Amino acid sequence: GLKDAAEARLVSRLILMGALANIAFVFGRNAGPALYVNHLGSRRLARAMFLSALSVFAVTPRFSTYARPRRAVRVYACVQLSGAVLLACLWVMLSYLERRTAAAVDLTTQVLYTLFFVCEDLTTLLVMMQNAAVA
Repeated sequence: GLKDAAEARLVSRLILMGALANIAFVFGRNAGPALYVNHLGSRRLARAMFLSALSVFAVTPRFSTYARPRRAVRVYACVQLSGAVLLACLWVMLSYLERRTAAAVDLTTQVLYTLFFVCEDLTTLLVMMQNAAVA
């Protein structure tokens, strides 16, 4: 059983973070590619996946350096909040693109959908990494 109220709060936070990580994983591994292919086609997907891989190589060491001296729960909360804010901003930009009536795919559309793909892929990775650290 649980020892006291502080331990109960910690356990409930870990359960919530685990649930959010699973939601982020399911959303992150499906939403980006589906939106990308739907709007830009499958021919451009390889480029977005390559950029995503480069971002992982660039961000992961810096994230590890940042997270090492800090409490895992605090870092996890920061990852969740910053990821949610970043993806919400990109979602607003994508909804703006949806309202436009452009006959052809322009550079702005390509950049924003690629940014969304890379950011949601990277955010999902960081959430899952931190979830493993907290567990």
